[in-house]
Amino acid sequence: MKILYHHSTASKDGQAVHIEEMIDAMRSLGHEVRVVAPTLGAPADQQGAMGGEVGWIHRLKTALPKAVYELLELAYSLVAYRQLIQAAKDFQPDFIYERYNLFLLSGTMLKRKLGIPLLLEVNSPLVDERLKHSGGLSLVKLARWAEGTAWRSADFVLPVTQVLAGHVTAYGVPAKRIAVIPNCINQAHFVSAPTPDLAKQRLGLQGELVLGFT
Repeated sequence: MKILYHHSTASKDGQAVHIEEMIDAMRSLGHEVRVVAPTLGAPADQQGAMGGEVGWIHRLKTALPKAVYELLELAYSLVAYRQLIQAAKDFQPDFIYERYNLFLLSGTMLKRKLGIPLLLEVNSPLVDERLKHSGGLSLVKLARWAEGTAWRSADFVLPVTQVLAGHVTAYGVPAKRIAVIPNCINQAHFVSAPTPDLAKQRLGLQGELVLGFT
């Protein structure tokens, strides 16, 4: 199939790993993937390095009142929509695959304009997450409207856990339009990894219970 993949992640972090692996996985299955994504962020010669930050965005977020920054996030949907509609008319995709972000409605707008099916990958209930972390939200009603609109507009919502699927259902998305796709790993990256017993032996931890987090 021809897949129009859209995301709004400019930083080079764990999100970027997931995005790159998803795109590679789709292509490895024989699909043709066109990516529409932000061009802003780290300088071109640094964009391949993990941990790259989008410094000016962070400074903007710190300097502006929360409400103004949130309105700018919503306004970015229009910028992304112009890129998407141009790509869609040229590429003629079978469907849009969008990685959900708060205030991002570009995929929804394209679906409504051209009638292209929309699959929406959801990794977090971002309204709740932003309320509890990252300094909170100012325009809470607008944020909940944007989140609900994005989730209800998708032909299929793809949360990464059953718990997250419950959040999607609470917004009124029918269960038949929700498919849980758990996060996983690309086993090809770990073919040379030592066995648990050998790894423990190297660290002098034979017979111990080891808990790790990366």
